Amino acid sequence: MQSLNLAGPEYLGLRPSLQETGALSQPLAQSPGCCGLAVPRREGQRRRLEELQELVLERELRRIELEEKKLVVETQKLHMETENLELEKQKLQLQIGELQSNLRHSRNPSVR
Repeated sequence: MQSLNLAGPEYLGLRPSLQETGALSQPLAQSPGCCGLAVPRREGQRRRLEELQELVLERELRRIELEEKKLVVETQKLHMETENLELEKQKLQLQIGELQSNLRHSRNPSVR
């Protein structure tokens, strides 16, 4: 899977990093993270990237599940339509039978 580069512009070569300019008094790996813990900047970015990738995968899974539900509903509709058409066919066959019977009776006066 291709990883996203969530680093700032200094990592993209657009401007010098804070360490390169001397504006940073301590290296990034020793900078305090949340809750005062020393967390390397790259590690935090890696975790954030993993979180974002997980969110993307969860969203894709929800989309697929929704599509699956839509297909199930569409399949049920098609089955119902098939049943309705079969019933309509049987109804028409009965009407044809009645009409044929009426024709036979009307043509043959001895049956009356």
